Amino acid sequence: MKSTSGSSDLMARLAARSNSDLQRVLDAIIATRTVQRSSSVLVLNTHFQGRTLPLLEAAANLPG
Repeated sequence: MKSTSGSSDLMARLAARSNSDLQRVLDAIIATRTVQRSSSVLVLNTHFQGRTLPLLEAAANLPG
């Protein structure tokens, strides 16, 4: 478990296939009505591969 500092209570990392997919996920999070406000940070380029790449590749191959 990681701790956050500042005004954040929770940090979530996610991957989206497109801008519209990201918007769909953010809309679903807000629709829970438990989230009062949110902010987003986009990573435009990664200079090293993390351990999440196999998970992203597997998700990209899912139908739908």
